[in-house]
Amino acid sequence: MWKANPAKFLLLLAAALPAAAQSQFAVFADQPQGVSQVAHNGTVTMVGEFIGAAVQARLTVSYRGTASAVITSVDRTGSNDFSIAALQLPATLQSQQSLDVNIRYVPVSGNRAQGRVAINFTDGASPPSQFIINLVGITPDLVVSYVFPGGNATLLPDGGLLQFPPTATGNTLSAVIAISNRGTAPGTVTGFRSSGGAFQLSGLPLPPAVIDPGRDLRFNLSFNPVDRTDYSGAMTIDLTGRSLSFNLQGSGVSAVFSYELLQEDGATPLSPDKPVTLPDTPVGGRSVFGVRVTNTGSLNGSIAAINVTGAGYQLADLPVVPLTLAPGNSLTFTLIFAPAQPGSAAGRLLVGSTALNLQGMAVGAALSFRYATTGSSIPVQNNGTLLFNSVQVGRKSILRFTVTNDGNGPASLGNISLAAPSSVFALEGLPALPVTLAPKESLEFQVSFSPSAVGTANATLRVESSSFTLSGTAAAPDPLPAVLLEGPSGQQPALGQPSYTLKLAEPYPINVSGVLTLAFNSEVFANDATVQFSTGGRSVPFTIPANSTSAVFPNNASQIRLQTGSVAGTITLTPSFATEGGVNITPSDPPTIRINVAQAAPEVTALQLGAKSANSFSVLITGYSTSRSITQLELQLTPAAGVNMQATRFTINVESAFLSWYQSTQSQQFGSLFTATLPVSLEGSAPNGGSLVDAIQSVSISLGNTSGSSAMRTLSLR
Repeated sequence: MWKANPAKFLLLLAAALPAAAQSQFAVFADQPQGVSQVAHNGTVTMVGEFIGAAVQARLTVSYRGTASAVITSVDRTGSNDFSIAALQLPATLQSQQSLDVNIRYVPVSGNRAQGRVAINFTDGASPPSQFIINLVGITPDLVVSYVFPGGNATLLPDGGLLQFPPTATGNTLSAVIAISNRGTAPGTVTGFRSSGGAFQLSGLPLPPAVIDPGRDLRFNLSFNPVDRTDYSGAMTIDLTGRSLSFNLQGSGVSAVFSYELLQEDGATPLSPDKPVTLPDTPVGGRSVFGVRVTNTGSLNGSIAAINVTGAGYQLADLPVVPLTLAPGNSLTFTLIFAPAQPGSAAGRLLVGSTALNLQGMAVGAALSFRYATTGSSIPVQNNGTLLFNSVQVGRKSILRFTVTNDGNGPASLGNISLAAPSSVFALEGLPALPVTLAPKESLEFQVSFSPSAVGTANATLRVESSSFTLSGTAAAPDPLPAVLLEGPSGQQPALGQPSYTLKLAEPYPINVSGVLTLAFNSEVFANDATVQFSTGGRSVPFTIPANSTSAVFPNNASQIRLQTGSVAGTITLTPSFATEGGVNITPSDPPTIRINVAQAAPEVTALQLGAKSANSFSVLITGYSTSRSITQLELQLTPAAGVNMQATRFTINVESAFLSWYQSTQSQQFGSLFTATLPVSLEGSAPNGGSLVDAIQSVSISLGNTSGSSAMRTLSLR
């Protein structure tokens, strides 16, 4: 058999030698849990107390052979959670001698860590070999979380805060505390502690309590506040090798009501032990206040009823009762004092079980109101209407308004105003307020109406608690004076930039705004986007200040320029006018200016030499054709001195090339402007063997269409 397969015999022999060499070693692992022998390819399991805590294992490698062995290296592979202390290698071991290898395991997570230690050695005449030891690292990863009833679990880091929601005094709120093991080794809880009189632990297991990987341990933490204050405490969970501490906070809450009297000048706190003094109110008048009730506590509060007693006192805008007011929420209702008799008036406002005493004074003053536009004045009652004389838009109508104290006591006027800002009504000649009117004394001011639009306008005038409707009717404004639109008209060259002014023949009494509009009617069925005002676009705004005649264009310009473009057609300028309020005052036949750009022969605006070689060159031709049509190109070559050429003038049909350009979408934005490239190739022989192109002094080009030809433009080639 050996002769038939010697290679197999040698292979088996080579494989047997390392095993024989490995059998000369005995390895022992010394760990906190004890000492154990490790076979070749055996496993050493290292158990951490918690993440980040180091664990040591000492491997004692003992040589049991009869000669000697040399340990050449000790290599570690796998997880970096394992490390090997430095060794003095190579190390020679005689029979029964040993070498200590210290392994350190520092877990960075609760996951299972794996590694390998290879002890490389030589033993006498045997080939180099290895003694393999597998490493496994496991550690617990204990995390704490809490959950309130109906809520979601929340992780609680070491040193973190467990904040209980505001809890009604006398009630108990409990949180479930869970200690979960997310690691790979069992974790042990050795004790539980809490502090703070309102916080209590319950449902605790007897320590020590072991939590296997993937399992958790649960108990309860309750909060029981006895009054409206803030509480704090702490909870500590003792684990093997360390402790976790947490801060506890909570607050006791209840419902508390506050009361405020709302007036135009602000809010006044109300108290059951102090009467609410209301401002003096004239007989026949009324004082209106808001009462705001706010739950400043932390629990819902119930209000069973709201009412008021006492002559002259009324309530309005009441909510439906009974009602529940949530913490931080308010309700508002209206308190009215409308006395019928002068003198002191006592009342009582009841809000739920709280009574607020009211004290008001009815004074003997009574206000009457009159207004006049022309002639005699007209009396008006509260909620009446003040009618202005009809007036044209842009003009003003004024009425005089008089307030008289017809009573027997002083009257204080602190509020005379328009209910809302108005652009057409205004108060004029109003004295500084407040003003006190003695009996029979009067106050007069003016109300103006300056309409900006045709039709009827309304507003509200308020005098203390009285309101009046202001009503004015506006007629159409005067027609504009003659409008003068001045500037070039008729036939104008292409690519021109004429200027225009706009004026009124006479000053107009009100501000005028308007728009000057440009329209372009192409003769060649193609729009020219370059036909526009210098400000951009085909419309430009302007203003004519009141009592002036000249239009002011953007940037305070007194004139506006436009571009006539490069396409044949008609440009029409038309102005429109309106008042500041938007009333159209454009004349029925506003002035217009028409500008004509005629169809004409093409124009060559520039020639430029392009690519050039010994026998060819190209010419860049820039120009325009208002008819957007070019049919032929005339080329004139001027030879250099002493050079004879058989032909110097050429006519080229270019109609199809230009037709393709002018029918393209790209050309629309350029009107009729173009830049074309004309390549020119020369044949023959140049004098003295030189370049053919150098034999040309210059080139002249003209373009033509049905309207004619452009003037020749010359480009020197030298």
